Formats: sequence, structure tokens, C-alpha cells
Amino acid sequence: MMQQPNYRPLGPDELPTCAALWRDARGILVGAQAYIRVQAPQRLAALLAALAQRFDLSCGVDVEALEDGTILVRIQPPAAADAPPSLHYDAVQSALGAAHLSTVARLFVGDGEIGVPYANAHAPHGYDLEGSGVPWPAGTPLDLCAYVLGATPALLPRTTQPHTLTLLTERRLAGLIADYAQRHGLAYAVRFVHWDVAGTRREAALFDLVHAAEIRPIPGFVCDFLRRLPRTTLLEDLLGSVDLDQEPARRMLVPWGYHPQAYPPHIQHLFPPHSIVVLGGSAWGAAVLTAPPPRSRMQDLIMVDLPDLAQVAASSPPAGPLQIQIELVPTERSSGPIHALLLDASALTRLQRIVRHLPAPFFAQARIALGDGVALIIAADHAEVTGLPLGLALTRSEPPHLLLPRGTHLRPSLPQDLLVEALNLQPDTLTVLGPHGRLDVPIAAFKPLTSLLALAMPRQRIALRPTPLPTLDLRDLAPAAAPTPATTPASPAAPLATPSGPEQRGIFQRLIGGKPAPSGVGVPFEQELRQRATALEQRGDYELAAAFYTYLGDSKRAAACYRRIAEMR
Repeated sequence: MMQQPNYRPLGPDELPTCAALWRDARGILVGAQAYIRVQAPQRLAALLAALAQRFDLSCGVDVEALEDGTILVRIQPPAAADAPPSLHYDAVQSALGAAHLSTVARLFVGDGEIGVPYANAHAPHGYDLEGSGVPWPAGTPLDLCAYVLGATPALLPRTTQPHTLTLLTERRLAGLIADYAQRHGLAYAVRFVHWDVAGTRREAALFDLVHAAEIRPIPGFVCDFLRRLPRTTLLEDLLGSVDLDQEPARRMLVPWGYHPQAYPPHIQHLFPPHSIVVLGGSAWGAAVLTAPPPRSRMQDLIMVDLPDLAQVAASSPPAGPLQIQIELVPTERSSGPIHALLLDASALTRLQRIVRHLPAPFFAQARIALGDGVALIIAADHAEVTGLPLGLALTRSEPPHLLLPRGTHLRPSLPQDLLVEALNLQPDTLTVLGPHGRLDVPIAAFKPLTSLLALAMPRQRIALRPTPLPTLDLRDLAPAAAPTPATTPASPAAPLATPSGPEQRGIFQRLIGGKPAPSGVGVPFEQELRQRATALEQRGDYELAAAFYTYLGDSKRAAACYRRIAEMR
């Protein structure tokens, strides 16, 4: 039976006994090569993606299959004289942790025949080998590119519209796409390729689309239309910029809004020059076009002679006009600014109860339009409505006099001029589209929020009787005598005693009967609001207290008040 190797942590000043190891400039034991034995082959793609985040996989990385079913990843550090090899091995070690493989894989260093574990927390300077070691494992080489392409791309949030878009579709749809692109001011170049999908050969078309008029993003409604076509995938370039005149040395295309797990610049050199790597998603799969045919420009495709059209007879009466239903659908994100609030009858009743307690700045930033059991509050000058937890939150769309519930959008995505025509939007009217229908509110109907307030005059009649002022006799007043010095002088450090008692307070405090006012300015506005909110919460008026806390930005206390309301119900 083969004896298990004995690895010993080496101190900072000890020399290794294993001839395959030496100390680099950082004092860490390293070898000319390294390997990782992966006990979970299904995690190899994740490991390679983590390695590609740190260095180029085309330099010194090979993959082999061992007889026991495990995978061996061979790693050779770059031959840079000014870079210690331990820096490269540290990057490999961190990639194991990023791929969550630290428990099923381990990094070994050596000379290609004998290997020892690389330095870790238990051996900061590395391990030395005592006795005979285990021979370096050898296996059957595997295709590294296949594992890189097999990693599923991850979804990224879409922040901006693309300036250049690539379209992968079936060749029979090429005419439809070319006509649609020309009608919407897009220029294109296209190449036709043969594509093998699950053993079936297809005729595919690869379009590169740009805006023909000027350099600006492709409209969102165009992207929305194209991605709804059958067996059509929107792609975007990850390496270099692409236009209709030139392409970079290599291209890597992934589905629009996604990104590969591996860092693209660190895997591009795995593929031959002038190739196109396409990750086509579930509809097309992944492929490498090693010698793609040249692209055909748009003007070359449309300069054709059409044959004479044959006469055909309609076998059935023509169908009615095509109509597409406009839908209000939720988006992936439900957060964002609140530009208006739609109140029903119950919310309006609550607003009328708390409106007199709202802070003064709120009245300057909000306007209201009242209807029959409904009200609409909007922010002035397209600002945001904050601090009022009532009603349905709305946000402005395009055009700006269209309001939609926050977290929703219209489908299909229409350009602004077509949307105004389809919904019959008027510039002097705010239109609200909600889950219960449509609401059109004239802008002239909005009044200041103070219109909800009214001064309640007392009904009791009072009688006013003029009373003459008393005459003051000041003849007996004499100037105060000078103070007589004390027999015992006071200490210079002792402060002067301040008289106390009601006769020594200021006239303002004596009139109002309160305590003397503190020095400096009065209570700050926000502190006064917080004191009022605390008093309301202690009194049990949790709904109004929550409104004050929301205006002050104290979401924690507002949430506590809402929980108390829920418990009471």
C-alpha cells in the first residue's frame, strides 16, 4: 500500500527539503507549475469563469480528465521576471473561494512530477514534503473552449439603450427584418450562415443594426418588436466597437441584457483571430464562427429587380383591421420617484382628517384636484411627493402628462407620437391609467392643497365693552441707590448669584406663566415635528404619527406605527 505523503508547514527562515520547491521574492514556497483537482466536474465551468476574472485563460491553463472521473486543471504562471509566482497562485487560490470550491478542490504546486499544497492560513509560507510524495496526476486533455462556452450567461439590469444591435434569426425572416429596419430609419449589414442546432442544420441570418440618421440609441420600441419575433435573439458585442464599415479582430456576442460568467477580455484569445463567438441562448445555443462570410451592406441587398407580380384572386373576404390591445403590465422594479397620488374615498377621508396637522412645507409642493369620491395630488414643477403615505403612488411617463402606477409600464412600447394618438392624450389634461380604468383630469382643476383648510369661526356671540386704561402715577419713583460694598470681598472666581423667584423672571415669562426661555433660538422645526409625532404615538393616533415620521425620513418609527395599526385591526 502506498504511503500517504507527509506535509509540514515551513517556517519563515527554513529551507525546503523538496527539490521541486523554492522561495520566491515574497518568501512563499512555489513551484514551476500548479494544478487543481476538482472533485465536482459540474462545477468546472464556474471555476474557469472565476479564473477568467483574474487572468487570461489562454496563457498556461489546460484541462484534463482523470480516470476516476475528476477534473485536473493545470496552471503555469507567466514567465515575468519582475512578478513573483506567488501572486499568480494567490489569484488562483482566491478564484477557488469565489467559485465556492474550497471544500472540494485544492491548489498544489511543484515541478510537474511532485506537488505539495500551496500556502494557506495554516501555513502562511507554504508546505514542505517529508518522505516520498505522490506522483503528479496525468489525464486526457479536454477542450477548454467548450467549458467556457458552456457557462450560462447571467442577467444584467438594462440601464441604457444600445447604439448597435446584432440580430440572430432564421433566414426566412430576413426580408421582414430588412423592411422593418428601413421603415424605422435603421441601417444594417447582414451575413448568412449555416447553423447546426441539436443535429439540425438551419439557414441563419446575422444582422448588425445601427441608427442611420445619426449616432443615437436604437429606439426601445424597435428592440421590443424584434425580440418578439419567433426564433430571434437580440445580441450585443462585448469586445470592441462595431459599425457597418469594420469589425474588431474577434467578436463575442451574448444575449442583450446578459453577460458571460467569464471576463470576456481574458477568454477571447482562446478562439482564433477573425472569429465570432455567439452565445445564442436557449433558441440557438453557443457556436464559434471560425471563418464567417463577409457581411453584405444594405444597399447591395435592396438593389434588385423584382419580377412581374402574378394576378391572384382572393379566396375569402379580407379580414378586418389588425388591432393590438394596449396593456398595463408590472416591471421588474417597483421602486422609483412618486410624482402623484390617486386617492379613493377612504383615503380622501383620511387626508381631510390629517391635513391640518401636515407640516407647512408640504402645502407649497403639492396641488390637489377633487372629484366624486376620488382625488388626485400632484407635485408642483414635476417634483416628487414625499411624506404622505396615502393612496396609489403614480409616476410620470412619456409624454409627461401621462401618469402610470409606480412599478408598471405599457405594452407594447410605442413611440411617443403613436402613443398620444392611440390613447387620444390631450396636452391640457392629465391622464391616469390604473388597474381600475382611465381618469382624465384637466390641469385647470388643480388647486393648492390649502383649499382643504377652512377657518372654523366660533358661533357664540360676544360683547365688546371698551375699558379705559388706568393712569400710572410715577411721581414716587426714585433712582435706585448705589449698592453698598460688602465688608468681606467676594472671591474673583465666584460667579454672581442669579436671583430666583417669580418677581425676578422676565415680563414675557411672567405673562405666559411658563418657565424662563432658554438662551439662543427656539426649538428647531424638525425637533418640534418629532415632539408632536411622539405625542401622537403615545396618545394612540398611530396613523397621523406615521405621516409625521415619514415626512421626517424616520422610516423605522413609521413602520412601527403601521405595525401597531395592523395589530389593532
